Amino acid sequence: MKEIIRIVLLVVLIAGTTFAASKFIMSFKKLPEINELVESIKLVKIRTVKLDTNILSIPIYGNLKSLNEIDIFPEVGGRLMNDDFREGNSYSKGDVIAVFDNNELASNIKSQKSNLLNQTAKLVTDMKFDFPKVVNDWETFLNNIDFDSRLPELPKISDLKLKKYLAGKSIYSTYFSIQAQEDRLSKYTIIAPFDGTLIEALMKPGTVARAGQKMGKFINSSQFELEANVTLVNGSRVNIGDKVLLKSNDIDGEWEGTITRINRTLNEVSQNMDVFILINSPSLYNGMYLFGDAYLGIANNTVMVNRSLLDGNQIFIINEGVLTAKKISVLQVNEEAAIISGLENGDIILSEAINGSFEGMKVRYN
Repeated sequence: MKEIIRIVLLVVLIAGTTFAASKFIMSFKKLPEINELVESIKLVKIRTVKLDTNILSIPIYGNLKSLNEIDIFPEVGGRLMNDDFREGNSYSKGDVIAVFDNNELASNIKSQKSNLLNQTAKLVTDMKFDFPKVVNDWETFLNNIDFDSRLPELPKISDLKLKKYLAGKSIYSTYFSIQAQEDRLSKYTIIAPFDGTLIEALMKPGTVARAGQKMGKFINSSQFELEANVTLVNGSRVNIGDKVLLKSNDIDGEWEGTITRINRTLNEVSQNMDVFILINSPSLYNGMYLFGDAYLGIANNTVMVNRSLLDGNQIFIINEGVLTAKKISVLQVNEEAAIISGLENGDIILSEAINGSFEGMKVRYN
């Protein structure tokens, strides 16, 4: 009998334990259903929009490069005669930069001019009888021939008989031979094409140069160009003629430049474009680094925001605790901020961007 009672009690104990365990397991199965009803609402930082007037400008920076820069190559060979062909020397337009020994050619030209003088003197005597109407013109030509100057122009000739007469006297061949030699003689002197500085001298005075041998570099030292790399957004807002105010980290002063060229081809990788600014100043230096801003005007009813808040041409506003996308116009962008229009006074926007934000997302703020 006792054995039967033990068995009954054991069965009852097992049944009770099984029932309690099933209740416990069922309670866990209901927890996810309860959690699904709990919605997480993000706490965000906000600001209230107050429209204002903002100055529009874009950052400009880069190194100066002389607007005019030429390499010097002599067209003739010869010994460099002048002692002042040295780096750092400045010249005005028309000044002599370099002179090569030309004594032999100059003497030859004077000899030919002497022959032309004799030919022309005899010619004038004969013309008094055959061509009296043009004698005065040829006497003037004769008197203007100078051994140290270029030949004067020949008198104008319309009479075919006179042309044949002059050709027979070898006047034309002698004249144009001298003129060709004078053209060659001019190549023995290198003249400054503009005000500038010799920044490279590869040849010392007394050295014999070959025709076509590079002997130096000459730059315009008062006109410079700055090539600035800007974003497409900023570059699309500048125009030729816009003013740029520039300064240096190394020397005091401000310099005004003008946008003169805009390269409409974008860099395939950076999607940036090049803008070129002209600056006129003798106080600047080739290669000098300048930075500043291109002034684009003022924009009313705008607001400056953190650029990380932008999603293309839209920004999130908070409407009844929900993020709502609103279209805006981006007027200016720099590394940290953007100036935009399209918002209204009183609009509530984020003051800091949040990860994973999306339209319709519920948020809360203090």
